[in-house]
Amino acid sequence: MGMYNILHCDVVCPHCGARIHADAEFRFGFLDLANYQIGDRLAWADKNGKGLRYPKIEPQGGNFVDVGYVECDVCKQSFFIDILIEKDVITGVRKSDRNPNDGNDS
Repeated sequence: MGMYNILHCDVVCPHCGARIHADAEFRFGFLDLANYQIGDRLAWADKNGKGLRYPKIEPQGGNFVDVGYVECDVCKQSFFIDILIEKDVITGVRKSDRNPNDGNDS
């Protein structure tokens, strides 16, 4: 498992329909096991502009969408959510069409 960050958010499980508080693992921004909530500003690099990060260059305008990995506390099934970044701020999440069993790693 590579380095990641965590977004604490409320989501609806697409498998069982339960509304859960999720700890979504995501692999973008400055990767340092940071904890985020919706409304937080995402760090794209450390204070010296260095460190493990994806994408390597900050997206123009600070706008970005990528997936977060979630495991439902109720039914124990895994799924992805899209995490929305606007002007470097985490603005929300939405259901992702990506399948956690497709063999691709975010």
